[in-house]
Amino acid sequence: MTRTRLLLVGLLVVLVALGGPAVVDSWWTMLYDLGKVGPRQARGTVVLVVLDNVRADHTSLCGYSRPTTPNLEKLAEGGAHSCRAYAPGTWTLPSHASYFTGVPMLEHGAHDIPVPSEVEGTAPNAGGADIPIRGLDGTLPTLAEQMAARGYQAIIVSANPVLGEGSGLLRGFSAGIVAPQFGVLVNDNALRAVEQVLRENLDPMGGPAFIVVNLAEAHQPWDGVPAGHPWLPAREPLSFMGAGAEEPFARFYSGDMAEGERGAFLAQLADVYDYGIWRADRSLGAVLELLRTRGWCVDDCRVVVTSDHGELLGEHGLIEHGFFAWEPNARVPVVVTGIGDIAMPEPFPGVLVHALALDGRIPDVVPAATQAAFWHPHAALSSRGADGGDRMAVYWSGAEKWVWQGDLLARFDLAADPLEGVPLPIHGEPPPFGSLREVVKNYVATDSADEDLRKQLEAAGYLDAYE
Repeated sequence: MTRTRLLLVGLLVVLVALGGPAVVDSWWTMLYDLGKVGPRQARGTVVLVVLDNVRADHTSLCGYSRPTTPNLEKLAEGGAHSCRAYAPGTWTLPSHASYFTGVPMLEHGAHDIPVPSEVEGTAPNAGGADIPIRGLDGTLPTLAEQMAARGYQAIIVSANPVLGEGSGLLRGFSAGIVAPQFGVLVNDNALRAVEQVLRENLDPMGGPAFIVVNLAEAHQPWDGVPAGHPWLPAREPLSFMGAGAEEPFARFYSGDMAEGERGAFLAQLADVYDYGIWRADRSLGAVLELLRTRGWCVDDCRVVVTSDHGELLGEHGLIEHGFFAWEPNARVPVVVTGIGDIAMPEPFPGVLVHALALDGRIPDVVPAATQAAFWHPHAALSSRGADGGDRMAVYWSGAEKWVWQGDLLARFDLAADPLEGVPLPIHGEPPPFGSLREVVKNYVATDSADEDLRKQLEAAGYLDAYE
């Protein structure tokens, strides 16, 4: 035993004799805050950060004209990254479930699944009330359980309330904090939550840590842009959760907006969204700096950063996420450091985030980049009807993208047409895409909704609908 440890043990014995456990806890906290006590086995710490709702083409890492992600860029300088990664799902629950299990959404089943109606191409309930919502069941081992089995202390801090108990995504974590609503654990509050969990739930004398952090500043409700921002105009806050029929989002979909108002509305939406990404990137930098100063992520530390989905900002005449697999909603960034030289496949199947976090490597056999989209429990934009409610199956191969949605079958060249605006002639289709289409088309719920998850999503604002 080292002299330092002997001194610490002696100090703790004296403190117990003088004042009991409460005094020990107080002094230990003070020593921790002063940086005098560091993790004994910080080497090997693994950090997974999900920048919630961040689309790749609005990050400066991926060439966006606004400097939205300077910390992500700095992190990428010391590792590898992809700007053509595709989230496993189109909203929080299925993507996180894939990140935490390493299997596609169609296998883990954590999603909302439309029950087929008797009329082809229609949905059972535009408001979403009849759509079963299922969390991750207990048949698949989670990333936290796998890391814990390897001796890691697994903790989580999530600003996204969907990751709560009802989702099944917390299995394996020994401790954590999950926000009850969006907008609660953002900015300094997010950092304080991470600091609290580090202090209260990680043993400095224990093994390495597996730390998951979800940062949701880019998810609505979006804060307004304050006056004096260096590269954005001042903007009012914007949200469509709980909005009424006269609110901009409803009028955008109903077609009641004049062209001038429509342009101004979409400009405001893009500005508050970019401001959210910039704030999420700022929180990323603060969290990583905190982990460094606390000794949990210094030398041998693996960091994986990605997003669970993007956001439609008017492309294809659509707003929001969760219903669609179009590029703005599907494509996300991935950055990984601490694993040496690594070749990132392009396109990058987002399900590989699990392998990067668990083993720090890309498997020998890389799965196809695919995505499926179903109905989403957030019914605020239910006026879109069958055009947006149909299931989608999407398959990427190099710069080629195949899309199936109801009666639509399309092929796009993303190198020449990155927002898939002009379909190309179709001459046959890749065999894997044909089989994916059939699976998605025939995918139905076989059990009832998870009521705990439904209540959780309702509390988070996901089940609000226009009146």
